[in-house]
Amino acid sequence: LLANAVVTLGADKGSLMLYDEATRELVVRAVCGVEPNVAERIRRGEEPCLRLRLGEGVAGKVAQTLEPLIVNQADKDPIFLDPQLSQVSSILCLPLHVGGLTLGVLNLSNRSAGKRFTGSHLEEGMRLAQQASHALNNSRLYHLAILEPMTEVFHRAHLYHRAEDEIIRARRYQRHVSLIAVRLIGLDEVRRQKGHELGNKMEIEFADLVKRSIRETDAVGRLGDGSFAVLLPETDSLGAMFLAERIHQEAEHSPTMAQFSVKTSLGVCTFPDRADN
Repeated sequence: LLANAVVTLGADKGSLMLYDEATRELVVRAVCGVEPNVAERIRRGEEPCLRLRLGEGVAGKVAQTLEPLIVNQADKDPIFLDPQLSQVSSILCLPLHVGGLTLGVLNLSNRSAGKRFTGSHLEEGMRLAQQASHALNNSRLYHLAILEPMTEVFHRAHLYHRAEDEIIRARRYQRHVSLIAVRLIGLDEVRRQKGHELGNKMEIEFADLVKRSIRETDAVGRLGDGSFAVLLPETDSLGAMFLAERIHQEAEHSPTMAQFSVKTSLGVCTFPDRADN
């Protein structure tokens, strides 16, 4: 939808900013019209990106008011932040929302050949923004159904369903599937001594650590307080052991976990070598 909007409205580039309810900020999640490797790093969350509060800059104002906005001379409009740094001369910013619930904004910038964005571009853009809003809201509802809200990894039931599907596939094609179980030892003591907020922060950091360590085809879930599991399709015992050791070493070097003496205890099980369900 972003790429289609850029082409349809004759822009040089575009970006999708989603509203992060936890930080109450708009965050760039996808871009079009930049180097492919940069776009991919942004998609994977590996590239530092602009963050704006509601009401801040053009995007922040549009997200706050849910009204579209055209700025054809960014360097002369005080609402636009750092036009030279962002290399934006003109912008059409469209709100993304469903029933008044802010989802984010769609930014289309630098009208091709130095032309201006007009009312007709705004009308066409709003039709595209409406499509994007419904797609984003469906995705949001799906993620709410399968993700554990604090750590944003799969919740227990969804991981179990995934494991059942992978075992059926592995049995049919005579392949391996492994599972790593992880327990954070010492987390209960942190919660008692330092409070639940710090304990939650450590679980979030650990979940992020695991997500950075696994492949896109793998899955990580939170089973309970301080308890996680990593599902590894097409992975034998040796491969699972290597990954378990890497997770263990990464956790050992985590400043927060080291400071409060929280350790990882990991176990590995593989189908069909050591388990049949």
